[in-house]
Amino acid sequence: MAIVKTISEILAIQTLAAGAFKKSTDIDVTTAISCDFFFSFAPNATTDPDFSTQMLIEGSMDPSGQYSWVLLGNIGSGNDAATSNTLDSALAVGATVMPETAASTAIAPVNSWIFIRNAILANSEWKKIKKVNAGVSYEFYDAIQFAQSVGQTWFNKGIQEVINIDTQGWKRLRVNVWNNFGQINRDCVLKVKMIKSEG
Repeated sequence: MAIVKTISEILAIQTLAAGAFKKSTDIDVTTAISCDFFFSFAPNATTDPDFSTQMLIEGSMDPSGQYSWVLLGNIGSGNDAATSNTLDSALAVGATVMPETAASTAIAPVNSWIFIRNAILANSEWKKIKKVNAGVSYEFYDAIQFAQSVGQTWFNKGIQEVINIDTQGWKRLRVNVWNNFGQINRDCVLKVKMIKSEG
């Protein structure tokens, strides 16, 4: 039997205030073989938190009710303070190089993720650093998808990670994001997408 894959947005890109909690709607996985969850996270402030933001996937063996949820997987953001900067140059669609000053090129190492915050949140982007040209620029693995203007803020300490869940035997899944575990928390940006495999 052919495997059918369906992509869905579990949590659209959004900001989550320090001290806040976000829960997705329940996801019916009765006929699913597995689900891949794609988490995108970024700090939206340079506050130094004392506990990481926790992104959880929970599962239930029951088709309804709130008493059988268990933890299946999680990602933590880490609790290191992020550093922010502003774009020195506009980035056109298709650009793979971000010009930056000497100080700016010291805050994001190769293979780390940065988050470019657009005034239109949906046009913000996570980019993985391919090369650091000290004092000159960053190079990305993937090209810019939306035009980014001079002066827009970008942060280091971004995250993009995937968790695979074997859903056979489970009835429902959900995503919880806890941004309130610490005494000091920070604003963040997050997005969660999912590929459901059935067959």
